[in-house]
Amino acid sequence: MASKALNEFTSATDASGTTLVQLGTIGTALGKLERIVGALIALGFLCWRLARERGALRSSPAPLVLASICVVGLLGDLWNGMVGRVVTAATLVLVLVAASTFGQSRMRSAAFGATMFVTSYLLATTVVMLVNYGGTVSPCPERKCSVAGLILEGPAATDNNFAFVLLAGLPCVAIATRGRARLALIFCLFVPILLSGSRAAIFGAASLALLIAACSWAALSGSRLGTFLAGTMVLTGVGVGLILPLTTVEPDDYTARGALWTTAQQMVAERPLFGWGNSGWQDQAIAGVIYEGGAYSPHNQWLDILVSTGFLGLVLVSVFTYLLLRRPGPARIDGLMLLGFVAFGGVLESALGLNRYDSLSWLVLVICLGAGHVRTGGDEATIKSKHVERPTNEALAL
Repeated sequence: MASKALNEFTSATDASGTTLVQLGTIGTALGKLERIVGALIALGFLCWRLARERGALRSSPAPLVLASICVVGLLGDLWNGMVGRVVTAATLVLVLVAASTFGQSRMRSAAFGATMFVTSYLLATTVVMLVNYGGTVSPCPERKCSVAGLILEGPAATDNNFAFVLLAGLPCVAIATRGRARLALIFCLFVPILLSGSRAAIFGAASLALLIAACSWAALSGSRLGTFLAGTMVLTGVGVGLILPLTTVEPDDYTARGALWTTAQQMVAERPLFGWGNSGWQDQAIAGVIYEGGAYSPHNQWLDILVSTGFLGLVLVSVFTYLLLRRPGPARIDGLMLLGFVAFGGVLESALGLNRYDSLSWLVLVICLGAGHVRTGGDEATIKSKHVERPTNEALAL
């Protein structure tokens, strides 16, 4: 907080205009100290938990795979000479390992927390609209419009940022709630996504709604057909996200995404193995290689991963997905819904902004993909207890 406040001013002067102290320099130094202290705190927490639970990392390789995805991006940043960003991201890696290793078997609690967050976010949006309607709602631009004839940007200042926060909440609501509460909350999230006018989020929300229906049917009936249908839907979303960028011909294709996708493919061709690092895309945008409009990401999840971490990162993501989906029963169904967010949201946008050190994206990855599904101790215990509670006919006869 001190570093941010001091960075608002360049210097302090007296009445005669003589510079007394360079406040901006102090603010920069405090910012570096903040990152170093944060890294030390995270490292200390990790060592303390490892000392208490030495067998936690041996239970599943998923936490290390998750951290490795970020480490590959750090190597790219080091290659680009971005040492300062690596210090910040090193803290992130440590928190990733700690959270996904020691937050196991708490999926419902994590999903409930995410549900409370998006519910509060909707309430905050309502309050901001009442106080400052013009700051949250804007007229439709020429290229897109919502079903209500306006664009709902919410507190996030852009329709995509606003809608994707709600989109990430859809699978969490489906995991944390049941019955009428689930239907009511999904409806409350779905409506503002439609009003946002974000086509990527609307496509993701419509696809996720169908996926949640298939997963709910599978969970209630125990039908393997429902699980197979849900898995097929997710794979279809991934396939569309992988193939669509290859079909671009003109820069204006897919509402000007063609230019971004062509640039991203060229960057991948230059550094196919390790990618450009987690800050590589922004560096190219600052350098003027990428045109300014909408250049905050490649606008496709798989190009985002390839640009940031190369094919090595894509392999690690695939391994992590396999570890997520090899779980039996409810954990696999929950995993499919969460992967649906990445698959459907990643067709026209970067659902998880790995290339921007987006802490919210990494938090979603840890809580939703790592913490609850690294180990299925709770589910296995339930399965075992059911077997114990169901005596055989021979036992009943005795």
